[in-house]
Amino acid sequence: MEPSPSTGRKPDGRRARTSRAILDAAATLFFEQGLQRTTIDDIAEAAGVSVGSVYVHFGSKEGLYLALVEHAVALSEEYTAKAPDDPSPLRRVLNLGAAYVEFALSEPIAFRIGSMQMFDPAVSDDLGPIAERIAERIRGTIGRLRADLVEAMDKGEILRTDPDMAMTFLWGSWSGVLALTVREGSLHVNADWVRATLQAGAMVLERGLSVDPPPFQLPERPEGKPPVGGPSDG
Repeated sequence: MEPSPSTGRKPDGRRARTSRAILDAAATLFFEQGLQRTTIDDIAEAAGVSVGSVYVHFGSKEGLYLALVEHAVALSEEYTAKAPDDPSPLRRVLNLGAAYVEFALSEPIAFRIGSMQMFDPAVSDDLGPIAERIAERIRGTIGRLRADLVEAMDKGEILRTDPDMAMTFLWGSWSGVLALTVREGSLHVNADWVRATLQAGAMVLERGLSVDPPPFQLPERPEGKPPVGGPSDG
């Protein structure tokens, strides 16, 4: 279908395809080069569109970046929403963590975009409300984690501790280990090691917090060398 002669506007399908091409190109470039080193010209060339098209669809590089962050948060929510429900609030905490891990390992570009520093000195003040809306959605997921921790304490399933500190430690631990997957060179940690490490961490956590700790058995050690060039035979 051709653009309307009276308006000259593209059909919605073409607009959506152009927008998607720009988002995909920007995500890859931000992932590989970072926000500062990526230019609008780079994005337009990679997407096969004009520089003007990028501005028409997203207004600025910062607006495009925030659109990508919002998309990354939505993907994260899709994964964590599928975390299996369980009568045990502690199991729900661990299931949520496992779902978040799968998001990060299955959608590495979205994970890195979502984890990048949200604000840059070049971001204009009028983008503040957009960034705050994204932050509010992230707080919603973390708040779900906190609520399950509180319920586990109230039910006597885990030892009572400060729920905010416990929540911060859990979310920070998951995110910190997962961030090693986006490093390069000798500090890179592959997906198998990350899964095994976080499974082991979950077992340690469960035993450490539980009033009646389960038997402890580490997950199977991944093949090959561990990260940061350690010995392969442990």
